[in-house]
Amino acid sequence: MDRWLIVQKKISVYVKNKNFTPSSYYRVIQYMECLPDEKILIREAIPDELYQNYINRNSKKIFTKIPINLFYYFYITVRIIYFLIKDVIDNPENIVISKALVPRYSIKPIMYLLDNLTKKVNLIWDYDDNILENRQISKKEFYMLEKNSDHIIVTSDTLKQLVDEEFRKKVLILPTTDGTLKIKNIDKIIENRKSIFESKIVIVWLATSGNLVHLKEILLEIDRFALITKKTNKKRVILKVICDKPLLEKTENVEIENIKWSRSIVEEEFEKSHLGIMPLIENEFTKGKGGFKLIQYQLAGLPIIASDVGYNKSIYNGEVGVLVKNKEDWTDALIKTTCSKKVWEKYSYNSIENAQLNFSPETNLKIWKEILK
Repeated sequence: MDRWLIVQKKISVYVKNKNFTPSSYYRVIQYMECLPDEKILIREAIPDELYQNYINRNSKKIFTKIPINLFYYFYITVRIIYFLIKDVIDNPENIVISKALVPRYSIKPIMYLLDNLTKKVNLIWDYDDNILENRQISKKEFYMLEKNSDHIIVTSDTLKQLVDEEFRKKVLILPTTDGTLKIKNIDKIIENRKSIFESKIVIVWLATSGNLVHLKEILLEIDRFALITKKTNKKRVILKVICDKPLLEKTENVEIENIKWSRSIVEEEFEKSHLGIMPLIENEFTKGKGGFKLIQYQLAGLPIIASDVGYNKSIYNGEVGVLVKNKEDWTDALIKTTCSKKVWEKYSYNSIENAQLNFSPETNLKIWKEILK
């Protein structure tokens, strides 16, 4: 019998937001939901009712943005101090921390409580971005977490290298995957996609709004592909943008369909799409990105086209789509992937096979159960 059915462990899980932050949910929360929940305490820095305002705070005018940012910083700080005090008193067996407790800078009381608590418990620290490069965490908090952690979970060797060599033996590399994406009867879905393929090609881009800059970078190439497709095959090209904010750019040939992101809508939209894209502008931060969207696309049996950057290279196996080195090559990559039903279908089946073999959520869950003592 599974030991989790016999012995329930007390686990405190620190995340920014459990429902709307992808790294929180897909890296941590989805696995916690598979364990006995009565002993799992979710410590959210920002609850749902405030989260939408939080992510929109930097779009405000400068004279309102500063006080709003200060409000959220102090709100998160007070909330985290309260949770840490509770855990120091309650003494859970396990602490899980996603990325950082407080963005950018942790004050001394938090550092003291964090150090005191994490020296006494089994600490698992997870991050899936270069959180030092984009200043999601202070160097002091990063050092304390790498020193006090029992296990550090990251998505790639690039992120492993951020950890001091002294502590790298603690690091586990786990890809981000999606246990909620349950694509049933893939043969039927691919047949339905083939019928749509007769009249249009549907490209899907799924990401948070902070990544829209990467999509805008290749929009002209997608539009050029749409023009070629219209002239040669008399097909429409649809670009589905599944995001928390819309893509407001104007295009001449590709039809942009903005879809408000929700976890429940992803599977439905994937079923009616032909391929998934993940463009990235190469820099130190994007080299550390975990390629989660490419894994989601493949779990749904979608061919992928992705920039040849960072962990994308590891997800791509040469048979699931096209890896693009230069911005100007995106049009050719789209043409190659959709040049015929036969080619497209081969990529589709290769994608789901690669995902099931290498990016299984069940495999990740087994590892989480092993490290939660």
